[in-house]
Amino acid sequence: MQVFASAKKSLSMFLVGLMMCIGSSLFAPNTTLAGTLDAYIDAEDASVNTGNDLIDNGVTYWGYEQGTYVAPVITTAQKRAGSNSIKYEIDSDSSTNGVPYDRDRIENYIEFNSASFPGLNHNIWQQTKYLGFSIYIPTDFIAPSGWFVFYQIKQHDNSINPSPNIALEVDTSGNIRVALRHGTGNQDSSTVATFTNIGTLSSFKGKWVDFVVKFKITTGSDGIAQVWQKLSTETTYTNVVNYSGMTGYTACITTKFEIKGGIYRAAMPISHKLYIDEIRYGNAMDDVKFPSTTINEFGTSSYSFLAAAASSQSSFSPFTVVTDASAPSGTYIQAPGQYSTGSAPVAGQAAYNFSMPATGNATISATILALDASSDSFWYKIDNGSWSAWYVPATGSNWQVVSKSVTGLSSGNHTMYIAYREGNLKIDSLAVN
Repeated sequence: MQVFASAKKSLSMFLVGLMMCIGSSLFAPNTTLAGTLDAYIDAEDASVNTGNDLIDNGVTYWGYEQGTYVAPVITTAQKRAGSNSIKYEIDSDSSTNGVPYDRDRIENYIEFNSASFPGLNHNIWQQTKYLGFSIYIPTDFIAPSGWFVFYQIKQHDNSINPSPNIALEVDTSGNIRVALRHGTGNQDSSTVATFTNIGTLSSFKGKWVDFVVKFKITTGSDGIAQVWQKLSTETTYTNVVNYSGMTGYTACITTKFEIKGGIYRAAMPISHKLYIDEIRYGNAMDDVKFPSTTINEFGTSSYSFLAAAASSQSSFSPFTVVTDASAPSGTYIQAPGQYSTGSAPVAGQAAYNFSMPATGNATISATILALDASSDSFWYKIDNGSWSAWYVPATGSNWQVVSKSVTGLSSGNHTMYIAYREGNLKIDSLAVN
């Protein structure tokens, strides 16, 4: 049944100081959970109360609703493990210009650092934490016409209300992406936002996808935002985001955080639903990854990237993404008619993150198509090094893989950058080994 945002939940966000404190024992880590987990939601013996709060494994997780939400449902229709999962749903919303709503949401908070709301009550500022969960997007899911978030980690500050520091989103083109934001938190030009496409709706729909997020929120240079993913049919996770640096907001308080999943979106005349299961939140990778699977937390010897995965980055244009069934991956990037042979352009760049498990050398590869001598080069560099021109053989309409060696890379996180030099060159994918 379609319902609308209750005054109770809307006002509670702004009247924290007036609400009664609930006993601190409610918010302590659940010591009955396996391992060192702070939270484990498997939906097996779970329930949802009239306030949309989720109760599972002895912990109550606050529910927050706005707009044309449908109450969460514990359902057997889909499940990652066991018999149940949690269905989140938003009905079509015909609001215009924010009247009566400018957004819809139905979410449950794992962490909401306030003693006035049920859930965990931890100050995780500058703490390394781990979050694992599984999501199922139905086959009839329609790409949103506005912003859409299904999981987020956020500094909570009512006076500023910043965008999430880390969010998993669906964009209007049907890309599944990870959004990272840091800066002041004032939702202005001081906020640095990067977006990494990690898949498409067509590759996610009708499948359970497992995620692990490792994060540390701080305004220092030691912040962490790493994401791994895999299909439920796979046994090994793939690292898709590997960021180190500032992850926090300087203008926000550093004692309150939100970690929440469900649906949070702009108001739009589209109905959406998805399923979430096997949520694990704690202090160690082995506790939050799906059981009996493999994940390399501290680096891997092989990375591969679709060139188009960088399309949401601010410096990407005039690179464009072209869908072409004859390309090895089905897409490629190029900057048609653009030339920058004297130096690398400021705009028309793409960045891809990787990690070295130990100090050593690496081989970087690119799958490219160089039609002729006027489209047979591009720029590349590693980290803050100098740009170098990469010349490749012109092979007409044949795709090829070209490689170069990079020596003396330190252990830890690195970034490979590419830029157009002769913009008609087509780049399908890249790899680091």
